[in-house]
Amino acid sequence: MRQFSLSANIEEGFASEAKYIVTPNARQVAEGIANGFRSGVHSYTIIGSYGTGKSSFLLALERDLMGGKQYDLLNPSELSEKKKFEVLKIVGDYKELSVLKGLADKLRITVLLVHHTRKCKDNDPFNMISGSAGISGCVDGSLVLIETKRGSRTARLYCVGRDIENHELNLAFESNRWTVTDEESHPPSKDNIFLAAVYVFIKDAGHFERTATELIEALKTVSTEKFHANRVTRDLVQNGYKLKQCGIDFCCGRNHSGRKIILDYCSARDGSDSKNGSGVTVTKMRTELPQTSI
Repeated sequence: MRQFSLSANIEEGFASEAKYIVTPNARQVAEGIANGFRSGVHSYTIIGSYGTGKSSFLLALERDLMGGKQYDLLNPSELSEKKKFEVLKIVGDYKELSVLKGLADKLRITVLLVHHTRKCKDNDPFNMISGSAGISGCVDGSLVLIETKRGSRTARLYCVGRDIENHELNLAFESNRWTVTDEESHPPSKDNIFLAAVYVFIKDAGHFERTATELIEALKTVSTEKFHANRVTRDLVQNGYKLKQCGIDFCCGRNHSGRKIILDYCSARDGSDSKNGSGVTVTKMRTELPQTSI
């Protein structure tokens, strides 16, 4: 009598005598991965309900890539001419995700993790992220999408993060995409003193690569306005487009002492009226920059 296992454990792998049954759907997915890889697509997401064979598929694919005597899904030569492959299993919470977080900080890239929510409801949507609190603790920001009612095609998106304000958005699924249905709100206008100070400072300095606290100290040389270090990154992120218009590139990095702000100025891309002038002041730049709320 043949026995079948409903699910597989990625960390433990297949049992010694386990045989993977290749279904037409699994074959189609494997062929899609191979075809996509050859055309330059190197990232895939496999989604399915519990027991549909996601983990078994990945284990079978790993076995093929590591050079088994026979291939269940594909021959490694279909992907690459390389003779050896390495499979990195990232299964778990904070410890494993911190590796990706470190890689993102080092390469200055964004890693977007798509994860499940648990079925049990909670007053705090972020408690519904499947797994332990390590996931929320490791990432810079979390977005939780909860459907109003199953099949309703409406949902609420909860946003929280280190560099963004807590936010909730109402969404509707239309034309195969989620669309924000909330009416756009316009907060009270406020002179953009912060961006003006950043412009005046970096136009003269050219390059800055230090912490937010050190940037606040540097801005004191061009403005008497009081700025707060814990708002610096958020304000720069929210005003990234305006910075670009003024020839300022902004990104975040990390070193042994913590997170750092990186600013670079390029006069050739500066679209403001002050790029060719000398003695530019914060007061003058305030009149050039659009009024915004920071």
